[in-house]
Formats: sequence, C-alpha cells, structure tokens
Amino acid sequence: MKKFISVLVLTMFVASVISPGVSFAQSNQSQEKVFEAEGFTLIKDTESEIIYQIEEDGEIYEYVETVEINGNEEIVSVKKYLVNNDKKESLVEENSSKIEQTGEKLTVTDLESGESVTIDTSEKKLSTKGPQKGYTDKGGSYVADCRYTIWKDNVRHYGTAIMNGGDSRYSKDTYRTNSHFIRFQGHADNLRSKEKEIATLGFLTTVEDLAKALMSGKVLSWKLVKILLKGASKGSPVGIAWNIYSYGKEWNSARYDFRKITHVNFYK
Repeated sequence: MKKFISVLVLTMFVASVISPGVSFAQSNQSQEKVFEAEGFTLIKDTESEIIYQIEEDGEIYEYVETVEINGNEEIVSVKKYLVNNDKKESLVEENSSKIEQTGEKLTVTDLESGESVTIDTSEKKLSTKGPQKGYTDKGGSYVADCRYTIWKDNVRHYGTAIMNGGDSRYSKDTYRTNSHFIRFQGHADNLRSKEKEIATLGFLTTVEDLAKALMSGKVLSWKLVKILLKGASKGSPVGIAWNIYSYGKEWNSARYDFRKITHVNFYK
C-alpha cells in the first residue's frame, strides 16, 4: 500500500512538472497561456477561443476553436489548418458541435449529422466484459469497448474487431491480414496503454465519458475535454487534458479503421 501511494505521489509530481502551474482555473482567464508537450502546443485558451498545434504524421496542424455561449449551451466550431513555415497554409477540415449541460447530464450533438449523445457524468460504471474462449490473441480497451480477438481454426487465421462506436454493427470478422484490421489493432492497444497512464492519475472515468460523447460524431474538441474534466476535478492540470484529448483522437482513428473493415461471414 505504501509503495502504491509513493508511486502515485511521484506520478502526480511529474505531471505537475510537465504542466507547471497551468490549470483550467488559470487558462479560463482572458489571457494567453502557453503549454508544450511532445507533438502538442497550446497557444491560447480562453472562454471564447482556443488555439493549439498538433504534429500528425510528420505535419503540423493548427486547430482553432471558437466558442459561443448561450446559457447552458455552448456551440464549438473547430477549424483545422495545415501549417507550413510557421503559417496557416490551408483549411483541412472543420466541424461544429453543441454541448448542453443540465445538472449532471451532458448532451453532445454533432451539428452536421444531427446525432447526439447524452451522458450522465455522475454514473461511473467501467466495463468489466471479458473475452470469449477459443482465441489465440486478444487486446484493446474494455473501458471504451474497442478491442479485438485473433482466432484460428483448421483452415484459416482470422480476427474479430469490436467497437462500441455508435454504429449499427458492433463487431466485424475479417482476415487477420486485412490492413484496416491491423491498424485497428494498433489503435485499440494504444487506447489501452493510455488508459493505464490516465488511471494512475485518477481520471479513467473521464475518458469513459469522452468515448461515449464521441459516439455522436465529429465532436472532439479541447472545450469538450475541459468541460468533462471540470466535472471530475476543478483546476486539473493542462497536461492531463492533453492526455485525454489525445485519447479521443486515438479513439476517432480506431473508429475510422473499424468502419473501413469489410465484414466477412466465415460461417455461411
């Protein structure tokens, strides 16, 4: 027990060093704040505008979030730009979402598709599902329900991808060598690794809420992460927010590859 407490204290100390003195309580003020981590730079964080840069596949992208507040509703517009020579070169992607808070309930809506998800942030029920028998390998996340199993019979080696991503199909069988299945495996394992880090800091249920919110569509934003973290702990370090935001990006990548997998009926 003493060893566990010592490890936890040390981890929190490291987190405080990574984000010295920068918390949401400070970044909510109407002034610019800068935070840097590997592959990520938070340039500005105010109530109405958030700007950050992320390195993705060797390229730098700048995200600009504008927030319109109307009572308990917040409209978040996100624009993603390619950065070249320290300048925004071109608009790559944009999306908008609505976040509505009513007590302990949070409703997140993708304004393009109209899809919405309501989360009760007071409910903390982490998944305890286990794998079936007969697999030769398995991995992924049971918190986000994004996982896989590898199977082998007398004829072939195949896999099952499982993702609770808001789609009509919950699992897909395919050949083990399917490129999207291979990438899905990587994302699922990365989610599991990130969960172990976040659990050490005591914010595992926050990523569970985030995964539920992302089922509604293209709604990932720094603002959404801030709102979820405020419900968990006021004054949370910005470094933790980056860990949770990057978890959301990994979840989105997993869903992208899951949707690209073509289901194969091996039992027909």
